[in-house]
Amino acid sequence: MAINTFRGQVGHAQVYDTALVRISEAFRKAEDERGLIIPDAIRLFLRNVVMESLYLHHDDWRRQMRLDPTSGVDAGGIGDRIHNSLIELLRNTDAESWTPSGRPQVTYISVVRYMQNNWCRIFPFCR
Repeated sequence: MAINTFRGQVGHAQVYDTALVRISEAFRKAEDERGLIIPDAIRLFLRNVVMESLYLHHDDWRRQMRLDPTSGVDAGGIGDRIHNSLIELLRNTDAESWTPSGRPQVTYISVVRYMQNNWCRIFPFCR
């Protein structure tokens, strides 16, 4: 069994690997569906929020989602929850056309505003 440890929390490597894949898939899907750009800085911010949730809040995952980040068996379910949460967020954020290509780009303020107003609807970010 592959294990990762972060700040004393033990998690299953398969969960983290699956989460990273599903995060990338959500970004690609949102860009394709909406014809927009998600800047690298926003990708990194959202990825870090998600991974922090996985690394530090095992009890919340178990209680709220009935999924265990320390169990490889739950990797698929956790990946799906993360993907769906990110898709919901990215479908509902504003994008502005200020890029040289003219393609709309997701903005930090729209991401933060959506997270603030809908925090508990987009678990795994909710606490």
